[in-house]
Amino acid sequence: MQLVIKRTKKSGITGKSKYELYVRADVTEEEATLIKENSLNKESVAYHDKTGEAEGFFAMLMKMIRDTNMTVDTFVRGTTFACKDVLELIEIEDNIRGSAVSLRAILEVAKKFGGEEVIDVDADFVGSKTPAR
Repeated sequence: MQLVIKRTKKSGITGKSKYELYVRADVTEEEATLIKENSLNKESVAYHDKTGEAEGFFAMLMKMIRDTNMTVDTFVRGTTFACKDVLELIEIEDNIRGSAVSLRAILEVAKKFGGEEVIDVDADFVGSKTPAR
């Protein structure tokens, strides 16, 4: 899997800059098969809250329209986030990078279903884990 990121800056009518962040997970055929076989398409991998708390039906409706929920399916197809400034763009990009790492981990686990994994438990392994209580 590869993460594709495209940042765009445009000037608005008022002269204020508008920022967009486009992200896409380019998956291999094997990864696409794992996503389909494990019904991962509708799983949420990132959510960007543009509007904060919302009270009332109309406010909730506007929140659903403005907020961005990125599922595995929309991540693979590509999603664009509208950002008010560079700081928001950076925050979303950091979250997306984490989402890509999480999706990669999910796909690695999905590859191992039906098989067996052998882990060599040595002193380094034991030292890196907190003992159970």
